[in-house]
Amino acid sequence: MNKLEKIAKAIAFVVWADNKVEQSELDCAAKIFAKYGLDEKAGLAAVKTEIDNFIDLKEEEIGDDEVIESPLDLGDISSDEYDSFELLEDLADIVLADGVLETNEVGMIHLIGKAMNLEPELVTAALLKAAAKKENLKININVEVEEE
Repeated sequence: MNKLEKIAKAIAFVVWADNKVEQSELDCAAKIFAKYGLDEKAGLAAVKTEIDNFIDLKEEEIGDDEVIESPLDLGDISSDEYDSFELLEDLADIVLADGVLETNEVGMIHLIGKAMNLEPELVTAALLKAAAKKENLKININVEVEEE
């Protein structure tokens, strides 16, 4: 994967984390492509293709004996062409663009951080750093704790 494809795939993951696409998220995505010296239109088209692939895979009926690659398998998206922590912080800005932080979005950011070979503590730090810049952030974290 080239730089644009890696970033587009990561962006698609965070945009689709809440199962909807918001214009505010796409606006943030366009700024990220520009920041990293990439063509915004080509980048957004690649994001749309990735999201369409997620939707198609989700709707696809799979037989009992069929095995498919998980759409949540990002592979290794680390690169010497960008700072992974900085990009992860930019991706966290997309997650927060709608003003709400959801449980599945936190999980998606951690999944992307793992694919960038970042330690979980750095992933959490990037998310918190982005959240600290966001006024009136609503946190909608639903976690069930099993009692012993």
